[in-house]
Amino acid sequence: RGATSDLVPYDASAATLRSALEGMATVGDVAVDRDTSPNEFGAAAHASYLVTFLGNAGNLPLLGVESGLWTGATAKWSEVRDGSSAAIGGNITVAFMGEATPLLDAETLTADELEAALENLSTITDVEVSKFSLMDNDVVFAVTFVEPYGDVELLVVDDVLLQGTSASVAVTEDKKGNALGGAFYIYNASAASDALPFDASASEVEDAIMSLGSWLDDADLTVTRTAKTTVGGHTWSITFPQVLGDVTLLQVNAAGLAGVGSTANVQEIHKGKVVAVQTLRTKASSPLSGSFVVEFNGQETVFLPYNASAAEVETALEDLSTVHDVTVTRRSTDEDSSRLVTGRLSASFPWIKSYLDVPLNQYEWSVTFDGHNGPQPLMSMCCGAADVFTGAQTLYAESSQDASFEVASVVEGTGLPLDGNFRVVIDDVESDSIPTHATADHFRRRLRFSRSLTSQDGVVDGKHWGKLGKAINVTKQDVDKGVNGAARWTVELPDWLSGGGEQLGRSESRNVTVNASGLTGTDAWATVESSGDWSEREVHRITGSAVTLGEVACTIDMSDGNGAITGATFADNANGSVATEAFNDSPLRYTAGRVEVVDGTTDGGLPYWDVTFLDYAGTLPNLLSCSSTSSSVSVASEATSTSSRLSGDFTLTFQGEETGALSGTASTTTDVENALELLSAIDDVTVTANGTTLNGGQRWRITFNGADVEGNVPSLVASSDALSGTNPYATVREVTPGNEPNGFFKLALSWYPDSASSRQVKREVEGTSATRVGQQSADGRNPDDLPRGWVTEKTYDIPASATEAEMEAALEYLSFVDDVTVTRSTTTAGTGAGFAWTVTFEPFSNGRVNDNAGNMEQMMVHDIGNLGGVGANVTVKTTTEGTEPIIGDFRIFFRGYRYTYDDLLHDCSAEEMHDMFMKHFPSLPRPFTVDREGPRPNGGYTWLITLPLGESTFGDPFVVDRSQLTPSPAEMTSSIQRPGTFHINGTFTLSFKDDLGGNDWETTEPIRWDATAEDLRDAMMALDFIQNVSTSVRSPAAFNGAKSWDVTFTGLRNSGDVPMMRTNSNL
Repeated sequence: RGATSDLVPYDASAATLRSALEGMATVGDVAVDRDTSPNEFGAAAHASYLVTFLGNAGNLPLLGVESGLWTGATAKWSEVRDGSSAAIGGNITVAFMGEATPLLDAETLTADELEAALENLSTITDVEVSKFSLMDNDVVFAVTFVEPYGDVELLVVDDVLLQGTSASVAVTEDKKGNALGGAFYIYNASAASDALPFDASASEVEDAIMSLGSWLDDADLTVTRTAKTTVGGHTWSITFPQVLGDVTLLQVNAAGLAGVGSTANVQEIHKGKVVAVQTLRTKASSPLSGSFVVEFNGQETVFLPYNASAAEVETALEDLSTVHDVTVTRRSTDEDSSRLVTGRLSASFPWIKSYLDVPLNQYEWSVTFDGHNGPQPLMSMCCGAADVFTGAQTLYAESSQDASFEVASVVEGTGLPLDGNFRVVIDDVESDSIPTHATADHFRRRLRFSRSLTSQDGVVDGKHWGKLGKAINVTKQDVDKGVNGAARWTVELPDWLSGGGEQLGRSESRNVTVNASGLTGTDAWATVESSGDWSEREVHRITGSAVTLGEVACTIDMSDGNGAITGATFADNANGSVATEAFNDSPLRYTAGRVEVVDGTTDGGLPYWDVTFLDYAGTLPNLLSCSSTSSSVSVASEATSTSSRLSGDFTLTFQGEETGALSGTASTTTDVENALELLSAIDDVTVTANGTTLNGGQRWRITFNGADVEGNVPSLVASSDALSGTNPYATVREVTPGNEPNGFFKLALSWYPDSASSRQVKREVEGTSATRVGQQSADGRNPDDLPRGWVTEKTYDIPASATEAEMEAALEYLSFVDDVTVTRSTTTAGTGAGFAWTVTFEPFSNGRVNDNAGNMEQMMVHDIGNLGGVGANVTVKTTTEGTEPIIGDFRIFFRGYRYTYDDLLHDCSAEEMHDMFMKHFPSLPRPFTVDREGPRPNGGYTWLITLPLGESTFGDPFVVDRSQLTPSPAEMTSSIQRPGTFHINGTFTLSFKDDLGGNDWETTEPIRWDATAEDLRDAMMALDFIQNVSTSVRSPAAFNGAKSWDVTFTGLRNSGDVPMMRTNSNL
């Protein structure tokens, strides 16, 4: 029947023969007896065996024999008795819990057929059936109960219709089922739920959790339940709303569960966090207009309109590099503001309420920091009435100078940003720990010492790590703008690190994973994604024809018209490392690239060397050609390359502008030069050829010559998206940076440290001159030649490329400098690029006059010799002279009352001025208010005195004595900004002309200034000339009582274009 046993010894025991026969797939169980009785001549006979087939039914074919005995010796089989048994056939039925299947064919029944028949029973939902075949149609079916589960009844088989010799069916239990039952309950530190059935639904579990305390009231829980396990268990996933933050882990009591090994546990999948929420609000007591900016974490948004939508604010914030993802909502706060002001004033001025119904255009924006972990710095807004005198105000109130902002933290965020460390696992060997803030170079150095890339003797796949470790290229990119510390590193492994076996260049990739157990932070995780193609490299095998070869020499013809290229010469006892070095030091390296050689010995003891071409993509045009000084050598292809050579196009981008497509293999220097000079930011470059690469690529050297590209220009960016081949790329490397100043310099500033005002002393010495020698500033002054008593201070070293912040810090290091603002710009003056800094000495900070206010001495430059770069220099010039701030005292006169007791300081508060007016000006109408605005850039202030509505000074001015203010003459004036307004009162009348041809007029009775619509209608309807009108109030009374009404003539007599009414005012 097609099966053959293993070899059997001529004198095998019965057990040995039995084992050999039962090892044949078509034999089955047998019984073997061995007979060694003497033959008929009394001589010892070789063994004979009696084989009885126990597992094969019927009359079987005779066993065959293939004899390997000595010459003349034979082995043969003969049949002692025919078999008379019959194989299994007929039908069976299978029953479960009293319900039976239809008849099933015992001879052909499959596992799928039995499974389907059982699942058609109403008592069975889901079973899994497997079939194992034996001899003579004997089979075993394994039935696993999925549903119902637990310790179920045995199946019952009816074999009445089963055929075959001694045919029978037996059902045995292989493994008892186990079913979960009973109940459990959930609890926390303060409460416990009612008992829950072991298979509780998701809603039942949700209700149980909600019963654990009021802290869950109105909480939007999400509960899901998995499908049951084979024992009836479930897993419930509970997601708490974000507002609850990190919820304390729930507990479960499983004592009431039934079933062998029944248990329950709770596991935290993700730690909860609360995101920070802040509000931005605009405020004023009159309608707002204009715009504002929002500052967050050192960056400002674009200007936003006073009524910016939620989407506009959200977009502006997410455009900042310090903001990842926020959600913004907006609501009007007009009603809140109106109620506040009305509540304060309605007791004395009930008529003001209607005026306050005018929309104030005030809003509140709620900002939710969805993409940020932990508490966030408080935002700020700018610029309202507080900035009026700095010229920065952009948000205005229509009739009041009180446009302002309010920023509040509503919810402090919880959660932690990413921190800690992780390890890269390469082929099950971990790298050193890598911190989450690791730079690309730090990451690369940690991989360089990964033992999975380095054997114990310090070599990498036969190559010293120190030579090839630098070939690992790592780049780093921030994730989600880096706001939570997340980052992504891209690691490029060279092909010689890709192989997983002894031979280099194989297409098998390394197994790379990450161990993130050292990470901290909310929902911290790390993962690895692989990209790129692992390619097999071409391998040539050099085999000697004898053990002794002498010296082996190899060449290769690259079919490029240059003939054979010398490859390597090495001794017949050279190992792989020596042969590798010989190849890589030969001219072959420049045409076929680097190789790696592994030496070995054939089964016949002959030496061979496998040469793997590491750098060459595609198939080499010819095999190596090798010879030896003593015997012949042969070369054969051991492995064919699966990589492909370079083709396709690339582009170059400069300052955001991209060239057209350039061929990666065929672009000339003129092609590249023309493509670059078509860009608007490049006026002149020179492109020269810089050789070709092994796989068809090219190199170009680009020199920036034009006036538009002087100095150290930004790097070109190459795009390889349209290139093809195995892992193609285009890259740009800076060979020589453009000329740019470098090194350090210092700045010096002189001042007079006298107890008197230094600003006053400085005015006294203006115009002083002296002979200047030595190092000078831009205007020729020598810092060592100053009037007696003056002090010169120097900054510390300032980098030639100092940032705005660095320059500000260096200048504010000087004791006389309190506050400066620096802006930096790029300049291309002279022979190279440099920087220009504009320094503004701020006269005021936090409402006080700074020491550096006024007309400062011009700065001087020190240690200019520490600058590097062709023609490097620093010059200083004054672009705007400072203005001396106003200081001193002043006095005010009003209606003959002279304030003579205490002078008012130049920066007196609004409260101080109010108190003086109350004490010395009894004729000034009360109650009045005083508000102060400022300071202005020159130190001046404005005080606004607001009289009660309807009151006035009737043209009487305030007179100011400014003789004690400096610098002299300091200007100080008073003016009436807005005359007082009296509230409307009294009556008026309306006169109406008859429209029927006459010239008669009728006049109403007097009508009050604040008449209702009904009052007005009643007065008009009393006229004979008016048949019918309807009236309504067009606009409610303003702050001064002004009011308007609409009158519609609805009577037939007054149809058409009626004459205009006349008014007569007694208001």
